[in-house]
Amino acid sequence: MILTSLLSLCAGTENMRTVIDLNSRAEALKNAISICSGIIRRAPKGTLRCQFTHGSWRYYRSIDPADPSDSAALKRTAGRYKYLKANELHIAARLAEKDHAIKLKKLCEAELASIEQYLKAADPSALSGYLEKLSPGRKALLEPVCDLDSILGKAWSESPDQRLSPFEGNLRFRTKRGELVRSKSELIIANYLYDHGHHYQYETALHLASRTIYPDFTIRTKGGDAVYWEHAGMLDNTGYGEDLVKKLNDYARDGIIPGRDLIISFETQAQPLRTEIIEAIAEYYLG
Repeated sequence: MILTSLLSLCAGTENMRTVIDLNSRAEALKNAISICSGIIRRAPKGTLRCQFTHGSWRYYRSIDPADPSDSAALKRTAGRYKYLKANELHIAARLAEKDHAIKLKKLCEAELASIEQYLKAADPSALSGYLEKLSPGRKALLEPVCDLDSILGKAWSESPDQRLSPFEGNLRFRTKRGELVRSKSELIIANYLYDHGHHYQYETALHLASRTIYPDFTIRTKGGDAVYWEHAGMLDNTGYGEDLVKKLNDYARDGIIPGRDLIISFETQAQPLRTEIIEAIAEYYLG
């Protein structure tokens, strides 16, 4: 079960657009490598061989001639593998898990090495600072049509694969930009961001070390960094509050701190979120 979750984590197809995304991915890969190493370390000795014979699968464990504990088995077998009986199938399962962990660990290590090499060489401010390096005369001609931050932000927010949330139900309110959101408060937030030129994505996957979550809004700042906005709109619901606390703690463990990288707004049935509150929050955090 653990390895199935890890495989899903490491086989994701999300385009990692910012350095923050890459750092989050790197931390997830390190966590996966650590888990795989533990599985390998605790697994039985040897490797697994599977053979389909007479309509059923038979399982064998490799024998190490140098291991005294395998010496008796070596004498009873003509080859290098010992047949695992029905009451030893748990050994076969753990060997299969070990083989899988070894392969997955290699894939994670290869991807992690590529990410670390890129992060070491990358300069996330190079594109956004391009116009500042031009002469004033050339900049005056280019700036109206070549604002790189606006071009990159628009391409990012309107990319066709930007909606990655698996929770497609209950999308009822259409924003000015054209996508559907779940609540009137999210509609107000989305329209405010759109009206004020903030590039955002709605419910796009964010890979934390512990799990994958789907922030209500991922907002791209002018410097290319990511700021997340979570709207807690069901605080009357006890279970919802507990889930929210767990989610905020997971954010914090990954270095995404409320009030710095994470915006949070709240409402209850008796205290709905009003437009002036959204405007005050957005102006403070986003300018």
